[in-house]
Amino acid sequence: MDAITIIEPKKPEEFHIIEEIQKKAWGMQDIEVVPYRIIIAMKHAGGSVYIAKYFDKSVGFVVGFIGINKGKLFLHSHQLGVVPEFWGKNIGYFLKLKQREHAIKLNLDLIKWTFDPLLSRNAYLNFNKLGVTCKEFHTNFYGIMQDAINKGLPSDRFYVDWWIRSKRVANRLNGEKPPQIEELLSANLPIINKTKQRNNYRIIDDLNLNLKDKVILVEIPGDLNVIKNKSMNDAMDWRMKTRAIFQKLINEDHYIVIDFVSGLVNGERRSFYILGNQSEKEILSGNWWEK
Repeated sequence: MDAITIIEPKKPEEFHIIEEIQKKAWGMQDIEVVPYRIIIAMKHAGGSVYIAKYFDKSVGFVVGFIGINKGKLFLHSHQLGVVPEFWGKNIGYFLKLKQREHAIKLNLDLIKWTFDPLLSRNAYLNFNKLGVTCKEFHTNFYGIMQDAINKGLPSDRFYVDWWIRSKRVANRLNGEKPPQIEELLSANLPIINKTKQRNNYRIIDDLNLNLKDKVILVEIPGDLNVIKNKSMNDAMDWRMKTRAIFQKLINEDHYIVIDFVSGLVNGERRSFYILGNQSEKEILSGNWWEK
């Protein structure tokens, strides 16, 4: 932790470093990279741009710009990237905290961003540690993407809300967490997708899209990349079946994604979203598991 610092770039050459981090974080080609001149313009227009350094090495960044929806200003966090050898060191978390400070200085109370709902690592950061919620699901949001992480699957995305001044977020940043996965599963909450083991990873075996319970669980892969490396057909099956789930629960039935838990169950990593039909105001007012 003492070796990690978050800085705000000032000089053009510092912004240029962000191009190289993008290439390393996502395996991007030059044509896919957000140019550093655009990032300079984002910052000059009031956006947030920060770089994470490990001693003198630049290892991560976050970039955001001001958005507006139905007359409400918010900060849209466009990219957060960390070079792979520094994953798991809380760098993304520290970058998000700095971005939150930036938004509060601008008198904003909302930060929004997209992410792939099948990426367990990202889901854990966003929901479990930061306390985001999600009531928007978009199919193939960015179209076909060719970077190493996204290549081969449609770019379905959650568009999450981080209400940075809410009681919910304050609780998460103070270390309050949802029940562990063993406790969650022992509560026998309904799971919309039944899964089974095949080829040392899980596939979806059955769906029940007619659930109407107050709280519903949705399982996703513990590690999507393991599946993609072994079978793109199975990875696509996960994409299309979870697309059907999220379209039904979020877009049609108006459930809100309220949490995410992941952990070992009988030696196997399992990962679940928790969706609830409470009002957004109720969800943001505290810990959902205490209500």
